[in-house]
Amino acid sequence: MNRKQRRKASKKKPKKISTPSLSQEDARALFDTAADKMIAGDLDGATADLETLLGTYPTHPRSLYLMGRIAYLKDDTDTALKFLGQAASTPNFAEPHCDIGVIHRTAGRLDEASASYRKALAINPDIPEVNANLGNTLRELGRLEEAAEYYTKALKLNPDFPEALHNFGITLTHLNKPKEAVEAIRKSLQLNPNNAPAYCDLGHAYWKIERVAEATECFTRALKIEPEFSAAHTNMAAVYFKNNQPEDAIISARKAIALNPNDPASFNTLGGALHQLGDIEEGFENMARGAAINPDNAETRFNMGISLLMRGNFEDGWPHFEYRLKNQLLKLDRGFKQPIWQGEDLGGKTLLLYSEQGLGDTVQFGRYIPRVKAKAPNIIFEVEEKLIETLRPLTGDIPILVKGRQRLPNFDVYAPLASLPGIFKTTMETIPADIPYLFADPARIQWWRDRLAGNGIKVGLTWGGNPEHSNDRNRSMPLEAVRPLLSLQDIRWFSLQIGERTQDLRQDWAAPIEDLSQEVDTFPETAAAMMNLDLIISVDTSLAHLAGALGRRVWMPLGHVADWRWLRDQSDSPWYPTVQLFRQQSRGDWAGVIEQIWSALLGQD
Repeated sequence: MNRKQRRKASKKKPKKISTPSLSQEDARALFDTAADKMIAGDLDGATADLETLLGTYPTHPRSLYLMGRIAYLKDDTDTALKFLGQAASTPNFAEPHCDIGVIHRTAGRLDEASASYRKALAINPDIPEVNANLGNTLRELGRLEEAAEYYTKALKLNPDFPEALHNFGITLTHLNKPKEAVEAIRKSLQLNPNNAPAYCDLGHAYWKIERVAEATECFTRALKIEPEFSAAHTNMAAVYFKNNQPEDAIISARKAIALNPNDPASFNTLGGALHQLGDIEEGFENMARGAAINPDNAETRFNMGISLLMRGNFEDGWPHFEYRLKNQLLKLDRGFKQPIWQGEDLGGKTLLLYSEQGLGDTVQFGRYIPRVKAKAPNIIFEVEEKLIETLRPLTGDIPILVKGRQRLPNFDVYAPLASLPGIFKTTMETIPADIPYLFADPARIQWWRDRLAGNGIKVGLTWGGNPEHSNDRNRSMPLEAVRPLLSLQDIRWFSLQIGERTQDLRQDWAAPIEDLSQEVDTFPETAAAMMNLDLIISVDTSLAHLAGALGRRVWMPLGHVADWRWLRDQSDSPWYPTVQLFRQQSRGDWAGVIEQIWSALLGQD
């Protein structure tokens, strides 16, 4: 080595050889101490011990992991992610990935959470908690089927995992598997019987299968465990509303809102209950508050539409009314990939037109079919078989499919009948009301003329609608209510009632009413009989719509808050000019309605 080389070598700093200040044995002991302190809540003490350990072993994965967990417990998520990320760089170390997933999920970063949980499971797929956490994240992402798969994996690893059972049940409910949901959540409650949210979710599952009594019991138990549980009050409000107890529904809904002012469901139920009691304006205001919180809530938006239509505000009402198709409670969405028709000329395109809700709706909105034909030359019409012949004056040569029995052919756009008023931008002034628009068979009219021949005013009577209808208790009246009318002279009474309610005629006092149920067993036959009656008295049923479409004189007894199509307060109908409305002045007051009809009958010639 020459002088120059020696000089250069002399300038080099000697290598520093570090010697651990902690032996591995001491490091293990210090780590255990830090872990014990963390468990005991001494986070600062645990941190000090871990910092000492990391000063000697700066890449020690378990210490980095605990530092990350402590930082998370101190709400320092940035520091937590730094340490957990360092720990996660260690191969085959699953736990940090899981904790990173927890942090991301808590912060609403669901995609990042999902990725972290998957990294943990790639290292160790047999951790039940990680499978369950990934299931929770996927459920929040709306990927329900995949979420269910991971809950299933978690429960295979640990069948007695109450949180996984509970969340699996919630997911099954959303997948429209409420019976399976009930089984899962009930098992979770056996393992953890004081879980108020689980009772609430169990009640929701029972509600989906219409076991209202069990649902009510679950919501009640939830409130016993947690009296200030807002979701349970929300659900109790829904129970009261369904059971036609609007006053109680209002109390529960207001309680829920006081506990959680951002609960759209409670505002919707409160609005519906107020609407049911006749307070239409305040009801609408509360529905609107719910919609402001969750604009995409189809049930709320649909109910707002009903309220607007009832007040005659068709312009604003029809767009909200369309949300019925997205309202899961109504189950009207048929999942078509084709677009809904907007009223444009279709040229050579094919339109699927179909009946959607009740038979009365089909009769009411069938009046639009000629207008549709003018815009869409190629129409396929799907309708209930029992209405095909009755609607023939409107459908003409349109190809008809029997609803529920025939496969749909190819089509380009579709339109439910009940969407037609909105599509044609119908206002109160532009309702197509050229009556009649349905007609009975002349030969059958003559047959019924002979069948009903005789003196006196001929009155047809229908007192009940479909018992399965959600609002049947408010729109149908007991036959007993009409009893006072039977004493009026020179009136012949004919029952047009069909179904199980014909049994009401077995009462001795009902003898003046002649039962035609065996003869008017089809709509065409009923139409022909109606053409030979002087008056039809009918509650809000498909037969009332049929009589109105035939241009027959109809008197309709209505509940205190009637269906939107009958508007409010007025005694006539823009949909059917020959219909006269008789309204309850208070809830359940059929006696008052019959008194109005009595007076009107006395005024007949």
